[in-house]
Amino acid sequence: MIQKMNEQTIAEAGKIYAASWQSSHQSFVSEATLEKHTPARQVEALREAQKDGWKLFLCFDQQTAVGMVGLNFTTGEIGLLYVQPGHWGKGYGRQMLDFAVPEMQKHTTPFLTVLNLNTRAKEIYEKYGFVATGEERVLSELKNLKELKYVYQKKSVSE
Repeated sequence: MIQKMNEQTIAEAGKIYAASWQSSHQSFVSEATLEKHTPARQVEALREAQKDGWKLFLCFDQQTAVGMVGLNFTTGEIGLLYVQPGHWGKGYGRQMLDFAVPEMQKHTTPFLTVLNLNTRAKEIYEKYGFVATGEERVLSELKNLKELKYVYQKKSVSE
């Protein structure tokens, strides 16, 4: 079940955001950077995202928040898609994409960005039907860290 985030659930979202970000980025960012991504800091980042036009949603398993996703209807971007590490591989990321992609197609061609070194996320997005555009933003030349843009392309019925 996916519900719009509110003031009562933003702290849960901050916990999901921090835990998932730390787990998915631990192999290519420093320990100091990981430690900065606390639940409290991520709540503030979510508040800023809301000011920038993001609509935020939580994914629940029963009464437990297990994932989050953000939609920016102004830009057409799907982002802030995070799942609690203990719930990875259980279909929650796909459930959130199943929610997000149709919502975004009402407004524009859906797109998202992903770090080039986040192979798990890239595999999920590509399997779902997102295709790399070739657009990238270099975040760190030293660490070969880039943000890649992917757009959603509908799959044919035969796929």
